[in-house]
Amino acid sequence: MHTKDLIKMHSVELFAQLGYEGTSISQIVKKVGIKKSSFYSHYENKESLLNDVLETMTEDYIHYIENSLNEREGDNVETTLYRCFLKYIEDNTDENDPSNKIYNQITQYPPVESKEKIKSMLKYCSEKVDRLFIELIRQGQCNGEISNELQAENITSSYFSLIEGLSLSSKLFEEAHLQVKGAWIIFWRGIRS
Repeated sequence: MHTKDLIKMHSVELFAQLGYEGTSISQIVKKVGIKKSSFYSHYENKESLLNDVLETMTEDYIHYIENSLNEREGDNVETTLYRCFLKYIEDNTDENDPSNKIYNQITQYPPVESKEKIKSMLKYCSEKVDRLFIELIRQGQCNGEISNELQAENITSSYFSLIEGLSLSSKLFEEAHLQVKGAWIIFWRGIRS
């Protein structure tokens, strides 16, 4: 593995454990087993490292969504949406995933120096993912599974709002996982034809 990849990999671990603000370049180079000069040959500063980490996480997430939607193998739109719904809630509540920890920290408490870059990356990611789901929902509208009286954009927004709300509830309350199936039933009843 290349030094730059090692720096990114170990910085993700440290950012997840200590937070971005709590992680120093000295800690990163010690963890990687390199000198500071080697770090600076790849990154200008910790902010440029964070931006690179976030760009990689963003692209990985978009590919993850694309792959999960491509796993359809003849599934109808309802089955695909429900499978993704359950998977995203499960993944979003995985406390052992360093990417989740970093995402939560960075979106809730963005470092001042990276705030605009982070907002830009989140917007880019959201737009790409939304387009994928809008396309799927439109397929459902064309094949008669989903109501044509609703805009695909609004359905997509509601879908992700529900996922985010249930993910947060599941992190806070043990019994929240019981709400997932009921929430899906109500959501699907509201959008189906």
